[in-house]
Amino acid sequence: MRLIRLKNFNLDDRGCIFEFDGRIFRGIYEHRKDLILEILNGGLLEELVKRGLFVPTRVSDLKLDDYALVLEHERVDPIIYPYEWTFSMLKSAALMVLDIFEVAKKYGFYPLDCHAYNVGFKGGKPVFLDLGSFFKTNAKEDDCLLSNFIRNFSRSYYFPLFLWSRGIVDLVRFNFYRGFYHSYREYLLLREGLSSGFRIDEALSRLMFKGLKEIALFIANLGYDESPIGDFNVKKGYAPLISGLKILFKHSGLNLVCLKGLREEIENLKVNFKTRWEDYYGPAPKLTPRFSRILSLVKDLCRDAETAISFGANACFFENALLDMTHIKRVICQDADFNALDAGFNRYGHRSDGKEIFFACYDFLKPLLPITRVKSPYK
Repeated sequence: MRLIRLKNFNLDDRGCIFEFDGRIFRGIYEHRKDLILEILNGGLLEELVKRGLFVPTRVSDLKLDDYALVLEHERVDPIIYPYEWTFSMLKSAALMVLDIFEVAKKYGFYPLDCHAYNVGFKGGKPVFLDLGSFFKTNAKEDDCLLSNFIRNFSRSYYFPLFLWSRGIVDLVRFNFYRGFYHSYREYLLLREGLSSGFRIDEALSRLMFKGLKEIALFIANLGYDESPIGDFNVKKGYAPLISGLKILFKHSGLNLVCLKGLREEIENLKVNFKTRWEDYYGPAPKLTPRFSRILSLVKDLCRDAETAISFGANACFFENALLDMTHIKRVICQDADFNALDAGFNRYGHRSDGKEIFFACYDFLKPLLPITRVKSPYK
C-alpha cells in the first residue's frame, strides 16, 4: 500500500493526513491518542457529525508505523478554497463555526484553529474538516483559550465579512489567498475612519463607547495582529485601563457576550452594492431555446457523463436545470462575478435529491498562482 502524505495539511501536533486510493486518513501520535479518543467517544464528534457540522469520521483498521491510531475521514471533494468563496459562503461558514463552538463547549473543548482553510463545502453546506483544531479546556486556561478563539474567529470570518459588506472585496480575497487571517488593523481603519498611523490609545478612546463586542475584539487582538499594533506607544494614562479591561473580560464572562454580539451582527451583515452581471437572468429566469437545445445534447451525447463544470455560470440557473432535467449528478459552477454566483449559492445550493452543486468564484482566464506567504505590508 502506498500512502501519500498531504504535506499542506499537516500543521498540528496531533498527527498527519494521508491519502490512499482516493480515501483520506489521519494518523494520530501516541501522545495525543487519549485526547482524540475522548473526542471520538465522549459524545462531541457524534453530535457534530449528527448535526452535519463535521465530516463523518471513523476509527480505521489500518495500522501505520509511528501512529497509535488511524482515523478515516469522509472525503470532501472538490475543495473550494476561501479565496474562491462568495459572501454568503463565508457567512454560512462563520455561523457554522459558532455552532461548533457551542457544541464543543458542552463537552469541555474549544475549536481554536477555526480558520476558513479548515472548512469545506458539501454542495451548499459548510462542514468542518480538522479534528486537530479542538483543544480541551480547564479552569486555569479557559479564559485564555476563549480569548484565543475570539481572536482567531474574528480574524478568519468577522473582519473579512465586515470589510466585504462595505465593498472591500479584493482586499478580503487577497488576504485569504496569502494566508489564514485578516488584519484587525485594517478592520479598525475602515470601521473607525482612522489614519494609517493611528495610535493604540486613539483607537481605544473611540472603542470605549462602541459596546462590549468592540472592546472584547480589541483585547483579544491586542499584540497579535500582522501589524505593529501591539508595539504602539501607549500614553501612561491608558496602560492601567488596558490592564483593567483585560482582567475584567478574563473573569466576568463578557467574552461570551462578545460572541453573542458577533453572531447577531454576522447574521445581519449584507452586501449592499451591485455587480455587473448579477441580474443577467432577471427576476424570473426561464429556459431559452438555446438552453433547451444544450440539455437535449447532454442527454443524447453525454450519456456516460456524471459531472460537469460550467464556466461563466452567472447565477447558476441553467446549471440547476442541468441537474433537474438530466442524468448529471454533480455540477461545479464557476464565475468571476461574486454577487451573481452568490445568488446561485443562495437559490440552488441546498438540494435534497442527492445531486450536488458547487460554487467557485474566480476568473478562469486569469488563474491564481500557487499560494505563497508574503510579508505583511505593516511589518
